[in-house]
Amino acid sequence: MKYKALLLDFYGTLVAEDDHIISNILKAIAAGSPVPSDVKQIGRDWRFQELCNAAFGASFRSQRALELESLTRLLSDYESELDPYKISNELFSYWRSPQVFDDARYFLERNALPVCIVSNIDTHDRSYGACGMEL
Repeated sequence: MKYKALLLDFYGTLVAEDDHIISNILKAIAAGSPVPSDVKQIGRDWRFQELCNAAFGASFRSQRALELESLTRLLSDYESELDPYKISNELFSYWRSPQVFDDARYFLERNALPVCIVSNIDTHDRSYGACGMEL
């Protein structure tokens, strides 16, 4: 069987997830919150995934909008004085230019087949997705 193309997932396969940024956000909230809690509990209280799961069809909203909404709620719940817009912008900046895994770069530079990058991340216009990231 001869392969004609490769389908590859983007986040977690070609580029690093945002786990380190999320961890830093949770630590900053825990450090500045008067509400006693640990980082794991704050992470469980961040309802981002819950909002994402409900954002489809006529209820579609971009992940950035959902992230800002969930982050604003989380900061309010923990009485944090952190700026949700500043944190959101830092996270979004990472989403736009994530770190490429060295082995993914090596593989893609040597691969001769066409590559289709598949991702469940949304786009600003919902019509198509393109990362535009230089490998």
